[in-house]
Formats: sequence, structure tokens, C-alpha cells
Amino acid sequence: MTGRLPDDATLVALLDGELPEAEAQHVLAAARSDARLHDRLRLLQAARAELVWALGRPDAAPPDMPSATPRPPRGPLLFVLLGAAALAVVVVLGLDARQPARDAAAENRWLQVRLVPLQPAWELFSPIRFELEGTAKTATDCCVVARKPGESGAELAVRVAADAAGVASLPLVLEAEVTGPDGKSRRGSVARVEHTWTATPSRLVVELVDVLLPHAGINPMLNVALEPDGVREDFWWGIRRAGTVDAGGTHGFVPEEVGEYRIRFTLRSFAPAGGRLPAFDEPLEVSTGFAIRGVVGAWSEPLNGIRARIVANTDHPGKTPLVFAVQLRNESDRPRTFNVTGTTIAKIPQPFHFDLMIDAEAWFQRDDLGVITPAMSTGLALEVGGERSVVVLADFWRRDGQRPAQLSGRHAFAVRFHSEASLWLDTDKALWQGKIDTPAIAIEMPGPK
Repeated sequence: MTGRLPDDATLVALLDGELPEAEAQHVLAAARSDARLHDRLRLLQAARAELVWALGRPDAAPPDMPSATPRPPRGPLLFVLLGAAALAVVVVLGLDARQPARDAAAENRWLQVRLVPLQPAWELFSPIRFELEGTAKTATDCCVVARKPGESGAELAVRVAADAAGVASLPLVLEAEVTGPDGKSRRGSVARVEHTWTATPSRLVVELVDVLLPHAGINPMLNVALEPDGVREDFWWGIRRAGTVDAGGTHGFVPEEVGEYRIRFTLRSFAPAGGRLPAFDEPLEVSTGFAIRGVVGAWSEPLNGIRARIVANTDHPGKTPLVFAVQLRNESDRPRTFNVTGTTIAKIPQPFHFDLMIDAEAWFQRDDLGVITPAMSTGLALEVGGERSVVVLADFWRRDGQRPAQLSGRHAFAVRFHSEASLWLDTDKALWQGKIDTPAIAIEMPGPK
């Protein structure tokens, strides 16, 4: 093999285990260093996993294809799936790209379920979602029931048993475990999700923000809505869907860090065996990997123990609006408090306590920003080693009547974070005040549309 990037035939041979070991290791090393090759390999891997699923169900059509479509031979089917993979992709992340997708499907005597391909990677602060396709294997429907906040399994069983329709089906709850780039796993329930699987295959959509996980520090402050049709301005959405910003607690999950993640979904019976409601023999678990992409700036030099940086969802905004966050890290010797939004008589930006700097020039916040800051979200203590994010749209800012989205070409984006209290006590050792400029990141702006 020459110094050129390997073609698709070589990648398919790699996935099929047909390359000599030395050449396979060379291709894998190239994929680790070249993002486009990495993405193509994952895309082909996802299509291969879809092919394995289709061949395992000879009487069924591939997902989203008409049932009347005849099952083509192995070769043509591969290319059909490769063509569809650009729109629907499952990613299986691992140390070796040749590892098959062994945990993307599961079944027991009641239900078979699998993760449906979507896409190989998601941008920071995007509407990340998954789909579970299920088929009931008996005449009893399998029904996913949304648990109310604080509701125990016993209480949920009583509530479902009181419903005649509920008694006629097998009730389940959906839980999830997410492992981040740091290798730490968090497990919780999935909120606002209800679905009934019958003998006819159907799909359940799960949005990542509805996975309620414990958060060790201050959860992200979202000033945008992360919806299936894209990201838009909305100052209530984050509170409604992810929860009020506080220190600790359980919140809807929104990744703040780029890298590779893994999610494991568990369908679990909550009804006691031998009761009025049927129950699962064993929980069903399916999992997949997914990647989060973004542009990550360098941390600033510490100012009284606090560092700041800017991160963004993309370096080439196009159809996707430019979403960025200021991230703050406490490297001092004690918890520190400061406001990131809210009203103050101090001379700092309003309502966000930071400026957007483009090419070292300050842009100014729109006068009509309706930022919502619950009182409990102000003055939160950031623990030692803790980080927090404030997520915003770049178009919240203006300069000479121009929006950032109207810029063309390459520009340097940075943040100047301010914190200054109107009144304070000299004895307050946790209060942090100051002004920090983050190192800039380069963004290629598309210009007016």
C-alpha cells in the first residue's frame, strides 16, 4: 500500500478481516490520524452491521425500505446499505474497527429489540437522539411506561395495574447508562418516553436530553432548544427538559466534552413476578458508541484560580447555527462563587456576564434577550476541580447591526468573561471577581445566505 489513503475496497477488506495483519494495522493507524478516513471507516462499519442484520432476517426488508422490495444478493445489498448509511448510521466504537456489533440487539421470549442506525457522530450541543426498534414475540404487547419523578417501582406497578389497558400488556421502564470520554459511567432513568411494541415492528425515539443522570457539579446552562429539526433560541427549553441549573442532582444529559461516548439502554420489568401484570424474565440491554465533535479552545491562564475557554459546535457553520459555550474551571484551593447571568448594577455585560470577541473586537448582546435565570441558579459554588458551561447562540450578539452569521471567511472567536458583585463582604473567601479573556478558536463563516 502506498502513502495514499486507502480506498473503500481496502476498508471493506479490513472490516471483513481479509487484510494481512501488518496492512490492517497500517490502515487503522491512518484512520486514527485522518478524521475523514476515520468517518468513512465508521460509515462502512455501520453499513456492514446493517447488512448482518438484514441477512439474519431473510423475510424482512431493511429498515425504511418497502416490504415489497425483493431481497437482493449479498453484493448489491451491501451497496444499497452503503448508500443509505449516509442518512442512517450506527456507530460501534472500540479499539479495533473490525470488532462486530455484538451488543446492538437483544431478545427474550417476550420481545426483540435493536438499536436503529442514525449517524456516526453528533456536534456539541445538538439534538442527539437514538431509536429502538422492537417487535413483540407473543400476543402480549410490550409497553414502555414513563415513570413519574420520584415514583418507585411498586407505585408504578399499582398505577399501571389500575388501568385496564395496562393490565393487558407487559409494562416496562427504560433506563440508560452513559460512559464519557473520561471512562466514568452514570446511570439513570429515561423521562417522557412511552411506546407500545406489538407484533408489527415499530420504533421508539429517545432523545439524549431525556436521559436523567446524576451530575457531580453544576450542570450546563442551556439558552437554546435542542430539537430534532435543529438548534434554535429558547430560554425556557433547558429548564423544562434538562432541569434547573444547580450544583449536584439529576439532570437531562447534554454532553459538554468532545470525544467518544457509549450508551447502554436497559428495558426492565418493574412488576413483581406472580402479580396481575406480566413481567420480564431478564432485562434486555442494547448499547452503542457515539462520538461528539466540536471545536475546543485552550484554557486561559488562571486568574485567582479560575480558568476559562470557549468551545463551539463546529468550525464551519452552514445549515447548523454557530452554538458556543464559555466553560469555567476552578483550580483554586476552595469552592468559588460567581454569577454567569442575571441582574447586577456592576458594570458587566447584561444579561450574560461575558462578551463575544470576534477578531479581538467586542460584540454586544441584543437588547431583547429574554434570558431566564432562576434565583437558585445564581451564585452557585463551583467545587475545586469543577467545570461549568453556559451555552448560547453566537447570534445573540451584534456589532454595527451585523450578526455573526453574516460574516464571511475565517475569523477568531473568543470570550471575555466578567464577574463583579454589586455588594459583597470582605469576609467572603469564596467569592471570585475578575475578567478573563479566553484564547481564540478559528471559525470559517459562510457569509449571508
